[in-house]
Amino acid sequence: MANLLWLQGGACSGNTMSFLNAEEPSACDLVTDFGINVLWHPSLGLELGDNVKTLLQDCVSGKIPLDIFVFEGTVVNAPNGSGNWNRFCGRPMKDWVKELSDAAQFVVAIGDCATWGGIPAMAPNPSESVGLQFLKRDAGGSLGTGFKSKAGLPVINIPGCPAHPDWVTQILVAAASGRGGGHRFHQSVSRVAGRGLAFRDPARCGSGWWCGSVYGCRQGRSSQPGQAPGQRLR
Repeated sequence: MANLLWLQGGACSGNTMSFLNAEEPSACDLVTDFGINVLWHPSLGLELGDNVKTLLQDCVSGKIPLDIFVFEGTVVNAPNGSGNWNRFCGRPMKDWVKELSDAAQFVVAIGDCATWGGIPAMAPNPSESVGLQFLKRDAGGSLGTGFKSKAGLPVINIPGCPAHPDWVTQILVAAASGRGGGHRFHQSVSRVAGRGLAFRDPARCGSGWWCGSVYGCRQGRSSQPGQAPGQRLR
């Protein structure tokens, strides 16, 4: 049984709607066939108010093991870096994101907003929105370039506006089932999503490494015609 917690920042809920349309496997299959325990989801969770806050605190403290932390939407930092434009359970959402990411085995960013900032991060970006580990093409985002989850991996990015529903469910199954770690997991999620953005290490991105899609981060000469070493695939 893998515990999954899903939160939403600056978003339109489009990725949630996409997730609910998944077929192979479906959202219901995650629970009935793959043993994923959805602790809470903003559209599906039964808990409200203080009960949600207690649940989040228990995940942060380790009282409830957090296997997969899913985030949809941007991390809002406005005004002036405080994050107070997007508060949740009595504090800025960005603070929950940091603490829950540190507590989780895997951190999954779903959709363009969560992966790199999406439309809210376009200039002049009044909400000071960023993705979890990228802002547009630049590594860093909310969690920083060096962030690694407890499983030793950077944020797993599932891009799209919205993300394809089956990319979401299949990658969640790959994480929940413990289908390898490190480079093996990197390869697995890249195959599932069918594109190199599914898993990208910001420490390597653009520094002599290129995204080999099926093969994950690669170093040296690219196999794509006209692709320079170190050039990011888009």
